[in-house]
Amino acid sequence: MLSINPNKVELAHLYYLPKAHKPGTPLRPIVSGLKHPTIKISKFLDELLRPLFDKMAAKTTINSGFELVKQLQQWSSINMRQETLFCTIDVMDLYTMVPQTEGVLSLKKMLDHLKLKQIGGLKIETISRLGGV
Repeated sequence: MLSINPNKVELAHLYYLPKAHKPGTPLRPIVSGLKHPTIKISKFLDELLRPLFDKMAAKTTINSGFELVKQLQQWSSINMRQETLFCTIDVMDLYTMVPQTEGVLSLKKMLDHLKLKQIGGLKIETISRLGGV
């Protein structure tokens, strides 16, 4: 399942996509690692841990524009004031800005918080090692 076929792996590579909607058409760097040797481990850990993370983050996660409007309506019925100011932000490099060390430490913090001995039949120590902790 997690074994590597040397004929089907590639090192990650960098390419750029233009941000046509921005002035000056800056480039967005993309690192493609879909055939990287560790991608199977990443996908396996995501499938294993995603349900736990989603449950932990459910109260602070908005999954759609419809859900955002619904939550804003609920919030505004209680909290809206004359001086309320709404702002939008453009998140830049969301994933590329997470250094590996901090990502690994976040995984360890989540696993410690859950206080579980196993997830999906795997010991927490094994999951930590697969994640680089």
